[in-house]
Amino acid sequence: MIPQLLIATLALGAFSINASAADVSSALKIQQKSQKQGIKSQNKIDSLDDQTSSMLHEYREINAKLEEMQAYNDQLQREVKDQEAEIVRLDTERLEIEQTRRHLVPMMLDMRDVFTKFVDLDTPFLPDERKMRVEQLQKVMDRSDVPLAEKFRRLIEAYRVEAEYGYSIESYRGELVTDKTRTVDFLRLGRVGLYYLTLDGKESGFYNPKSQNWQILTSEFNEPIKDGLLMARKQLPPNLVILPFTSPEVAK
Repeated sequence: MIPQLLIATLALGAFSINASAADVSSALKIQQKSQKQGIKSQNKIDSLDDQTSSMLHEYREINAKLEEMQAYNDQLQREVKDQEAEIVRLDTERLEIEQTRRHLVPMMLDMRDVFTKFVDLDTPFLPDERKMRVEQLQKVMDRSDVPLAEKFRRLIEAYRVEAEYGYSIESYRGELVTDKTRTVDFLRLGRVGLYYLTLDGKESGFYNPKSQNWQILTSEFNEPIKDGLLMARKQLPPNLVILPFTSPEVAK
């Protein structure tokens, strides 16, 4: 009985050992499988974490760009509003300029005509120079390529030159046309008097605005006119000279 019991015990122990080894092996396999699944899960978690970090970084970049674009759009909106206001202002100015032009052009044409008539009827000093100024002014006023502002400037300049004649004295040499044409020295005293002296100094005269012709003076005025010529040329200091003159009639 004892040996059989021993054999049975040993067999049972061997079976128990074999069963325990099988359980341990199975447990190890389960643990290894669990570890592999854990590693896979961790890898997935790490991958998801990387994706989340990347998406968060991308989101922040997109959000920053959106803020920049919003600021840019806001600035563009302000500029557009300013440009719209500028367009309205320019349109208003254009209308005002057009209205001014419609009033200014007829006035300038009248000024040109008055200027032309004034030179024609005025004392005939510097005839060639003044005639050329009138002709140039007429050409400028009729040219389409000359701006209105330049036309107005030229017109005012012509009036200014004529106005300066009224308070200046001048000596110049030119042609005296009467019954014959002669070269003489002219003396202009503002617009009060226009005199001439022949080159030999023997004859003098003055322009009579009432009769609109030249009158010969007596020889006593030859010397005063000669002195006036020298003073106009700054060859003599200013001094008193006595000369005849006739006041022009006031236009009615």
